[in-house]
Amino acid sequence: MPRALRREKVAGQVVRFGIVGVLNTAVDFALLNLLYHVVGLPLLVANTLSVAAGIVNSFFWNKHWTFSAGGWHRWWRQALVFVTVSLIGLALNDTGIYLLHSWMGGTSVLAVNAQKVGASVVSMVWNFLGYRFLAFRSTRMTGAA
Repeated sequence: MPRALRREKVAGQVVRFGIVGVLNTAVDFALLNLLYHVVGLPLLVANTLSVAAGIVNSFFWNKHWTFSAGGWHRWWRQALVFVTVSLIGLALNDTGIYLLHSWMGGTSVLAVNAQKVGASVVSMVWNFLGYRFLAFRSTRMTGAA
């Protein structure tokens, strides 16, 4: 892996966060569509459950692979901060999908997924910053890009 993309560098963290994000997004979107379009749950309930599934997956991947914040001695603190950051991200995502759904309307698969994409942008930015600077901060970080 190129030196600039190692997890100790911001660029490496962004790339790794992106890879984890793609996996989490796939889980999130698949579960949202299943719960909303197949099971028939209300949109905000389906969205909340789908984002929560991504949060659980995200903690382990981001802790051990994206930010290399290993070690179990800090696990409880990291988990608490991670959950707090994630719940704020969930609130941003739920608010975004609610506003976009109210504004755009439409309940088709395409419409709901377009609304979900819009809602996810803000929450993803918040999550990266919160995870990097609050949950998984490390004294080993150089911060160099």
